[in-house]
Amino acid sequence: MKQHPLAIRTSPLRNPPARSVHPSVEVPRLLSDLERLDERVSLLSRRVRRSGELRDFSRWALACASRWFLRRSLDAQLHQLAMTAAD
Repeated sequence: MKQHPLAIRTSPLRNPPARSVHPSVEVPRLLSDLERLDERVSLLSRRVRRSGELRDFSRWALACASRWFLRRSLDAQLHQLAMTAAD
């Protein structure tokens, strides 16, 4: 099955890293995923306004929740990176 171009590669809740990844590696990946997810939320917002269908609203709500969790993960990685740099 072909992946949607705006789909995120991983979900921070469903696919935790198998091993510890240094924040300097993880942060760029999270930023890329967040940018892609922002595009998806924007696309779905337009679709919900246009169609008003519950199915589209559900997808939009899920994308918003995913974006929230991804931002929290990014904040944690940035905090860890700042703490590492302070040492």
